[in-house]
Amino acid sequence: MKSKILGLILAIGVSGPALAQATGAAVPGGGDASRITNNNRLENSNYNRVVSKIDPVKPADEKPVAVRNARPAQPAEVVAGSALRDVNGVPVGKVESVESDGAIILSGEKRVKVPLTAFGKDDSGLLIAVTQTKLNELIAKVSSAK
Repeated sequence: MKSKILGLILAIGVSGPALAQATGAAVPGGGDASRITNNNRLENSNYNRVVSKIDPVKPADEKPVAVRNARPAQPAEVVAGSALRDVNGVPVGKVESVESDGAIILSGEKRVKVPLTAFGKDDSGLLIAVTQTKLNELIAKVSSAK
């Protein structure tokens, strides 16, 4: 009797995977793992490339403000404490202090002095005549020279 039960259990255990293969049903763990991994890696890479182009990562408080009616700023309009945006309207820092030959900009933890002629003004406030990337490059260049 025990041998009949054991035979029945073995028959059922062997016939399950054989039946799945014969019918074309998916068998867990039955794929080519390296092909699947490479395909997933490619799909993730493509997704990240597309998303990075359409949705640049910015802190929630640094949303661009449209630049409207921009014009060169008068020296008297460059005031310490004023928020500062780049040419695309992205916040880049603030004016920390103003001197006769330029203004000190505080961007993150870094400071850089720029001439007053580099400032503009629009309906939303002060602008600097470069992109955020160019300003960061300028700050890095000045910091490395010190």
